[in-house]
Parts: sequence; structure tokens; C-alpha cells
Amino acid sequence: MSEIQPQDAPKLKPPKIRVRIDKIDDESGEVKKKNYDIKLSDTVAHFTATMRKVLRIPASDSLFFYIHERFSPSLDTTFEILARHYAEKDEKGKEVLHLKFSTTPVYG
Repeated sequence: MSEIQPQDAPKLKPPKIRVRIDKIDDESGEVKKKNYDIKLSDTVAHFTATMRKVLRIPASDSLFFYIHERFSPSLDTTFEILARHYAEKDEKGKEVLHLKFSTTPVYG
């Protein structure tokens, strides 16, 4: 019986959630791409750092993400938790998490 090698194992893609972002105000940078497939294990902090680069928002400026225009998730929250509680089904039946963003605090 031959031994199974790591390269023989199927390559599994990590589970992801589709995240749709929209800006709240006109001062928050330009959004060219609105949909991102984010690993469920990623945190809001990781996503924020990535979006700072995409939106060209310097580290000296704030960046806030909001869910349902009510609250901002903490930076250590994973997308698995957010998806479990706040994801909605799109017209194709795929789960989507809607986030709105701003460079200034808006709600609360």
C-alpha cells in the first residue's frame, strides 16, 4: 500500500462570503469594484486594511464599515460570524453581506 503524499490531496478552497460595499457619502473615496469574495476566517481588521489600499484611504484617516446602517462591527470579528447573522440571499440564492462605509462616523 503506497503512502498518500500532500500533493495528492485535493486542493480545497477556503469558504468565502460575497461582500458588497457601498459608500455612504461622497467624501469616502471612489468605489470601482463593489463585490468582494472574502474568506470567512478573515477579520474586519484585515478587510479594513485591504480596503484602505483599494480605496486609497491613508492610515491617518478613519474608515468605518456599517451593517444595516446601524452598527459598526468590531475589528476582531470574523466574516464567519457576520455572515451567520447578517448575510442575505441575492436574486441567485447566493449569500451576500452588505456593508456600507464612510471616512467619518455616521450612525451612532
